[in-house]
Amino acid sequence: PQPGYLEGIKDMVHRHGALLAVYEVKTGLVVHPGGVTAMYGVTPDIICLAKALGGGLPCGAVGGTTEVMSAITDGRYSQVGTFNGNPLTMAAARAVLTEVLTDDAYAKANDVGAYILEQSLATLHGYGQEAHGYQFGFKVSVVYSNEPAKNYRDFLEVSTGAMHLHYLMQFNGGVFLAPWGKSESLTLSVAHTRDHGDVFLENLARLGKTVASMSDQQSVEFEVGSFN
Repeated sequence: PQPGYLEGIKDMVHRHGALLAVYEVKTGLVVHPGGVTAMYGVTPDIICLAKALGGGLPCGAVGGTTEVMSAITDGRYSQVGTFNGNPLTMAAARAVLTEVLTDDAYAKANDVGAYILEQSLATLHGYGQEAHGYQFGFKVSVVYSNEPAKNYRDFLEVSTGAMHLHYLMQFNGGVFLAPWGKSESLTLSVAHTRDHGDVFLENLARLGKTVASMSDQQSVEFEVGSFN
């Protein structure tokens, strides 16, 4: 988000008597130990976490301010669920928080991620391909456009032809990416190193060379199979 965006949203909803609920299922613990809310210093009224929290096991968590969560602790709201407090899931989450996602793990992820992003942009620009990107913690994103999207309409203008071809080339080259991602390129794990990044970059170089050789990169045929 642009500077001030999250703060503005929080102020707006509070002015109207509503609560700010932040969905950090994909970003919580991944982009930063405290998620996006910690990165930008915006404390939500409610936060939702999952995915990375379970370390591979199905896991979800809801947190909130004392005022919000008191509705559960004082009995005004009955928060129940089939798998609430599952012992195996709780043990996995505890291990993730105390033993896996350490300061060293985040430092390594930032090193590998920054390396992949820097080399990716250099490669694509070297082949004349529009691209910009981001790297936060374990997340690296390469977008096939020179200008960041500031709204939904901008996002729709980003060409998806290269995105879809990128997915296929990475898949055939031994790297599995999210096949629907218009901007989500990859999520690292604690096991990934720069050597793994080099495999990604070799595949990306083949993409750049292939796209550069195409005479019409704006054709309907180029967009076939892409996702908007």
